[in-house]
Amino acid sequence: MRYHKLDLNLLVALDALLGEGSVSRAAERIYLSQPAMSSALSRLREHFDDQLLVPIGRRMVLTERAQALRGEVREILLRIQQVTQPLGGFDPASAERTFSIAASDYFSVVVLPHLLAYCGQHAPGVHLDVYPLSPRLSEGLERGDIDLLIVPSIYALPDYPQTTLFEDSWVGAAWSDNPLVGDVLDEDLYFALEHVIKRENHAMFPPLDERALSGLKRRRKVASSVPQYSLLPMCLPGTPYLATVQSGLGRLYAQWLPLRLMALPLTIPPLVELMQWPHHKIGDQGIRWLRESVAQVCAGRFAPGSSCGACVQP
Repeated sequence: MRYHKLDLNLLVALDALLGEGSVSRAAERIYLSQPAMSSALSRLREHFDDQLLVPIGRRMVLTERAQALRGEVREILLRIQQVTQPLGGFDPASAERTFSIAASDYFSVVVLPHLLAYCGQHAPGVHLDVYPLSPRLSEGLERGDIDLLIVPSIYALPDYPQTTLFEDSWVGAAWSDNPLVGDVLDEDLYFALEHVIKRENHAMFPPLDERALSGLKRRRKVASSVPQYSLLPMCLPGTPYLATVQSGLGRLYAQWLPLRLMALPLTIPPLVELMQWPHHKIGDQGIRWLRESVAQVCAGRFAPGSSCGACVQP
């Protein structure tokens, strides 16, 4: 379909190009071949009489006209998405729909299996695509690529609606046969032992425990670092090392691994996990159902007396 001599299908390609700043990444984002995206860029350049993307060194940079178009094109596509959204409610029992969730590894390990079981029972046609956290979360929410974001509160994005899901405290974890530790972990022993820690993968997501401990004069001795908290418990059996993990994660792995969990001799603020969603999808009944389902599953898992609720107060 054409409007003012522009093939409206090119708006989707233009949005991807302006958002990614790369022909190859834009092609991958909307499932086009790179030659097809290059052809679309040529047609867009001709229509707007502007290069839109220009090479500077090894990267592509948006022209002034492209920068002006970026927000307007995104707003147009989001408005089209709203207008074409089916009216009426969302029936989970009969719905056939895929939702995209970006979530912390803690949520993916501790809560996601129970959310999948809930969906399997109440919404068999609903599918969840779950992705790890990335530095481009805001863009994903803005574009509508992410339906729900589940993150620790310190990673929350400003200006997006949010709801707190649960809190969890921190514990020390070690191999159950580690001769260097007992049932009580004092501060001197905590800093005397070597640690396996979660390393910083991006400045946007500093390790939660390291952030809390950074103000202390004493520093942990680091034997090894891993990219995710969920890997820490698996690194402990057979070693003399200590790890600082969320209580829910530690208790989950202690069901299968020979681990000893101990109260920490230091104060680390509890993990507060929350969910956020795009403004333009507030009226989406399907996403509203998803939010309510996530909240319900978390409430059940972290209620007093539940297997995870017990770990909120170790």
